Amino acid sequence: ILGYRLMNLMSDNSLAEHLNGYKDSLTIFMSNPLGVGLSQYTAYIDNLKTVTLPWEYQPVHNIFLLLLTESGILALAFFTIFLVNSTKKTLINKSEDSKPTLSIIFCLILIGLFEHYFLSLDTGRFLLIIVLALLSSIMEKHIKKEAVSHKSQAAHAQSQSLT
Repeated sequence: ILGYRLMNLMSDNSLAEHLNGYKDSLTIFMSNPLGVGLSQYTAYIDNLKTVTLPWEYQPVHNIFLLLLTESGILALAFFTIFLVNSTKKTLINKSEDSKPTLSIIFCLILIGLFEHYFLSLDTGRFLLIIVLALLSSIMEKHIKKEAVSHKSQAAHAQSQSLT
């Protein structure tokens, strides 16, 4: 089924709908760089173009574009910085939780590139909050580990200078 779906992707209307959604999202952002407000994408899209079918009232299928459109450039910048810093710290601090952490970040980004439910549905927001809290907890653990390492290195250097 997956192979069939991938082979017919170019002729499928969903690809055109996704691309139109991306275009609409960027159009909305260009006229509202600070965002149109949380959960206001579908209301704003109604003002942008005439939508005739009920299922066409959907947020853009990309959490990064949806965040940009609804909350503005600053929200997208903070979210991106968080993901980049989380990835950097995980790669630098090779520990037993590095692979699961990178897997979580990768899945969040991959799903986020093609779906909107992390930001548009209550259960998706709840899941996103849990994932971000988990990542924050892991990053805090890495930061504490770095602080202890720096303190022990400083103490070792000081003891070496005294002798």
